[in-house]
Amino acid sequence: MVAGLPPIGCLPLLVTVNSILPSQHWFQRVCNVQQNKDSQDYNMKLQSHIHSLNHNLKDAKVGYFDNYTPILDMAQNPHKYGFKETLKGCCGTGLLEIGPGCNKLDITCVDASKYLFWDAVHPTQSGYCFLAHNARQTVLPYVTT
Repeated sequence: MVAGLPPIGCLPLLVTVNSILPSQHWFQRVCNVQQNKDSQDYNMKLQSHIHSLNHNLKDAKVGYFDNYTPILDMAQNPHKYGFKETLKGCCGTGLLEIGPGCNKLDITCVDASKYLFWDAVHPTQSGYCFLAHNARQTVLPYVTT
């Protein structure tokens, strides 16, 4: 299984960077439409390559996992998933911290299940659970047939 790119323009890190760059959304925490379009373009090319692999490697089954659509839906419809925050992470300020930048010395939100992102790029356990559910419905039937 090969995962596509998420909506890069909705990752808290890039929302933060984009909010401080002079633009029509200066100082606003919103998803960057062009960066999301770039992710979609990349994913289309990736799917084409996967199709080619499946065609040329007869004994192989390579599946594509679309994580773009469910993450964008979670970001745009947070209440549908029980989220209260989708453009900031739970760890630290939620704006820039990534991976090791989130450790036991950092403050965290009170309830991570209400956040789509744990840090500025990685989903919370709740976010990953929704992605796993989506994968079971869309990828596993394809790969197991």
